[in-house]
Formats: sequence, structure tokens, C-alpha cells
Amino acid sequence: MEKQGVITAEFDLDAIAQKRREWGVFRDRRPEMYGTLLTHGC
Repeated sequence: MEKQGVITAEFDLDAIAQKRREWGVFRDRRPEMYGTLLTHGC
């Protein structure tokens, strides 16, 4: 039998931001180039 409910969670946004900075994956991101990538060849 399927039950309905609500799932809640709390996130420490400061800790998440710190981990993202440490991870380095977003460091070299260049959003200004996305338009060029998305329109190339269209």
C-alpha cells in the first residue's frame, strides 16, 4: 500500500558554499561562454 507524506530536510547553506569552493569544480566555470556553445551550429 502506498502512503502519502511530506519529506523535509535542512541544509547548512554556508557549509555547502564552503564545500563548493573547496571542490574547485565551479572555479573555472565561464557562464559568459554558454551562449556561444548553445548557439553553435544552429
